[in-house]
Amino acid sequence: MNESDSRPLSLPDGSVVHRDPEIHSVLAVLYDRLGLPDEVDKHFREAIRLAPKDPQIANNYGAFLCQHGRTDEGVKRFLESAVNPLYRTPEFAYSNAGVCLRAAKRYDEAVTARRNALKFLGSNPQREADLGEALTAAANGVVTAEAKEAFDRALKLDADDFRARYFA
Repeated sequence: MNESDSRPLSLPDGSVVHRDPEIHSVLAVLYDRLGLPDEVDKHFREAIRLAPKDPQIANNYGAFLCQHGRTDEGVKRFLESAVNPLYRTPEFAYSNAGVCLRAAKRYDEAVTARRNALKFLGSNPQREADLGEALTAAANGVVTAEAKEAFDRALKLDADDFRARYFA
């Protein structure tokens, strides 16, 4: 982006339009803290319009969408971020998708998201425990054999993992 692209544009009515996606992303976060969801949505949409391939903005917008019951849209944004080669922490996007789906009580899909995180990112205590929790939720709170195996793998990697210790 050249310097003239990032400078604000003054409109005839005196209002200013920013052409920098980071400004809109920061404004979205600010408005979220102020409890103004319409403004949050407006600024995230503008940030995405200005930087459609920015994985951090997409992931942050996905979190906002999920918090406001827009699960399908949020998961779509998380998965876009997860597969973007510029995103340094795709595990967060996969994890966020799983959290979003679980909050929406879409447990089977949450299990799939957790399995994808393990498949693409490898095993670690958190991902194993996340899978165990998702499997337990999908089984109406019953710790299935598969869930127990996931919790056992988490404990093998980190004997202090509190979720794995609770469920195992």
